Amino acid sequence: MHRMIRLGIRGMTCRRCAERIREHLQEDSGIVAVEISLGRGVGEVQFDAEVTDTARIVNHRVFRTEFPVRWKTGRVQVHRYSAELVMG
Repeated sequence: MHRMIRLGIRGMTCRRCAERIREHLQEDSGIVAVEISLGRGVGEVQFDAEVTDTARIVNHRVFRTEFPVRWKTGRVQVHRYSAELVMG
């Protein structure tokens, strides 16, 4: 059975942030589809409830890992994302 949840996501500063979160979530079994909106700071995740669950998605490693980003100027910035359940 497929379910959909909406997450409030903090820490995204650019399009690559949204892509990184989507890519990491889609790697997990049970994830059917992921849409991330940088502008709204939300993500909608459709998943197979027989394979994974809401808690596993909200606590996904992408929301617990720091990602160093090196800018063209040589400056390094660390991105860290967090998520909370908005609807599910």
